[in-house]
Amino acid sequence: MQELTSKIHHMELFYKRHECDPILIADGAIFDESLTQTQILNPDIIYNMALQRLTDKKCQSLHLVISGLTVALVATLNACKTLGIQVTLLHFDRKRKEYYPQQVM
Repeated sequence: MQELTSKIHHMELFYKRHECDPILIADGAIFDESLTQTQILNPDIIYNMALQRLTDKKCQSLHLVISGLTVALVATLNACKTLGIQVTLLHFDRKRKEYYPQQVM
């Protein structure tokens, strides 16, 4: 297995799905704009895409800005579990206009 770094990666689930502070997504997105409808509807395909992206990043800890599409979130969380990555989800509070964390066990 590849040696992992201890850096916390700050990513969004989908590239530019919503506007947010660039600091929160400094390490990019799990899925980019080239994701097709066919890929989105296939949990195995998006799991493997997430697994590859996270492997390439070599992270141990992930702060993930989420924005809908549950199937993609679950695929990403499953990939994180496979790789032993600690995950904190960042949800947007529309009333306060800020993100709040939720740690994944």
